Amino acid sequence: MYYSIGEFSKLTNLTQKTLRLYQEKELLIPAKIDEFTKYRFYNDSNLQTANLINFFKQFDFSLAEIKEIVDNQDDGSIVAELLEKQRDVIEDKITKYNFVMGLINEKLIRRATMTEINSASKQRSRFWKIFAKLLMSNLPIAESLQVAGKSADEETKAVLPDIINEIKQGNKLSDSLKKFNTVFTNLEILVITTAEKDNHIAECANGLGDILDEFGFPDKNEERKNTRSNYWKMYTALIDLGNTIVNTMPVAAEWADEKIRETTDAMLNEINSGSDISTTLEIRPNVFTKLELEVVRAGERTGNLDKAINSLQPVIRMIEEADSETVKRQVFWKELGFFLMLTALPFNEILEISLNFADDKLKAISEDILKEIADKKTLSSIMQKHPDIFQEFETRMTALGEKNGNVWKTALDIAEIL
Repeated sequence: MYYSIGEFSKLTNLTQKTLRLYQEKELLIPAKIDEFTKYRFYNDSNLQTANLINFFKQFDFSLAEIKEIVDNQDDGSIVAELLEKQRDVIEDKITKYNFVMGLINEKLIRRATMTEINSASKQRSRFWKIFAKLLMSNLPIAESLQVAGKSADEETKAVLPDIINEIKQGNKLSDSLKKFNTVFTNLEILVITTAEKDNHIAECANGLGDILDEFGFPDKNEERKNTRSNYWKMYTALIDLGNTIVNTMPVAAEWADEKIRETTDAMLNEINSGSDISTTLEIRPNVFTKLELEVVRAGERTGNLDKAINSLQPVIRMIEEADSETVKRQVFWKELGFFLMLTALPFNEILEISLNFADDKLKAISEDILKEIADKKTLSSIMQKHPDIFQEFETRMTALGEKNGNVWKTALDIAEIL
């Protein structure tokens, strides 16, 4: 009895396209092909072969391996050898997939945890912002807390009645927060404590809401927070709210990478003993980069440490995200501009530091550039020799910057254009 390809496809659950592929691979050859119409016809023997193929496909064999089984189906030793080999392959896959499943489950659990943490921090941010707005409307602290508390997270709601009672008895808000330091973070306690000293609680509470909205709660498992750029950005945000460098350092470290967190206590001890911040950075070259050291040192020298620290974050953020050649070129120009603006280092040293973060094309000629700079050549004249590396506007703008004596501004302008 013969079956057309359509009938055979229904009997075997193999598509007509698959049957044609099996014929090309000489795995399942039709019993008869019409000489004139080229129609394929299959018989019961083909049906047995198709069932055998479908059976062994379950074991994840390749078509070549299935063909070897079909061709040697009467030789039990060959079939057994292939089955043993495939068993080892599948066992390896199971081990691998179990490992991958573990990673997936870990990521999903972590994501759920992060979502919960972020949700709580957003709610806490909302609480502080509402509290700030009510204070700005001249509502007393206790009443502002009571009204804002209706929009707070559950942990805050649980302790607010006690805090409000203490406020009514004449206690400071910061002292009450300190009593509930398992609920309120070091960030919140620091900001409110400083705010009370300077008598601008409303402004600081609003700023605190902004910080929590952007950064969330400090959590060592949240990779997006544990970055060098977020450390300096938190530093800036807290200084802008009137906090001192010393008070800011341990709180900002909660959002820093592991290296900074591990060394913060020792740094604080040195600063409290009279050391400059730049000195504490300089003796830790394995923790802080040359960029961070020199910018902080320049800030101390000029009396603009706050401004210097503020300038660090965008450059470091660019370095962290410099995964393209264009961004690396931007980092080079931005670092060059910031160093020239903020430090008194010789130009060749500034250029050498900046080249460390440049794109691959620029790095490839960095030694030649530094050698020519040492020979008193201008940067623009060197760039002019490499039109394949520098775009014309980079070269021309640098030449104008040298002529006008404001290369630092030119470098920052080029970074912005790129």
